[in-house]
Amino acid sequence: MDNTYEVLISIGGIMLLGLMTDYLGKRTFLPRVTLLLIFGMLIGPNAFDLLPDIIISNFELITNVALVMIGFLVGGLAIWLEVSYLIAAIVMGMTIVNLAKHHDCSFHEIENIEPPFLILFFVLAGASLEFGYINEIGLIACIYIIARIIGKIIGAKVGGAISRTDASVQNWMGIALMPQAGVAMGMALVASNQLPEYRQLLLSVAISTTIFFELFGPVFTTMALKKAVVD
Repeated sequence: MDNTYEVLISIGGIMLLGLMTDYLGKRTFLPRVTLLLIFGMLIGPNAFDLLPDIIISNFELITNVALVMIGFLVGGLAIWLEVSYLIAAIVMGMTIVNLAKHHDCSFHEIENIEPPFLILFFVLAGASLEFGYINEIGLIACIYIIARIIGKIIGAKVGGAISRTDASVQNWMGIALMPQAGVAMGMALVASNQLPEYRQLLLSVAISTTIFFELFGPVFTTMALKKAVVD
């Protein structure tokens, strides 16, 4: 209980400054996820060290809660059954979109309550990054970026061919899907929990490449949309 005030003040401060950062992202051309990750890096132990130890030591618990907030029931069942709660939540969303007629109302309600959890998630993810690993992941990050770009392009072409979509969709869909944010970070956190010895390596690659694709991904998406319209 002695650290209760530190936890409450820290979470309140994160939420307040995170909301300001999120608002800045909405009002400028800067990607909101990148701003939140950078904000987390600045307040983390490797920069200004503004977070109390109890927050850092319970980072896994807090991020798990933020992830499970995507779907209470699905997340709880997934953890109980010892399967990926992130994949379960994605499947739940896919099922609702395709089968439920009322899904628009549900997603609009989720949008009203999601900002606090997204802010906590990305800020604490950024705060967990150890700068010492950045110099060690250069080659791995470059391979990941190249492989992801190639995978998106080939996957879009193969998927488009199977579904018999227009040639313009097959040619430009992969490039339009370049932005990267929550799913990649969530998968990195899940993997880091399963492989704690590679935790910092996984998070460093995910955070650095997320910032890269958040900065340059929208440029590719805009270009792809314009090209697809012309074609």
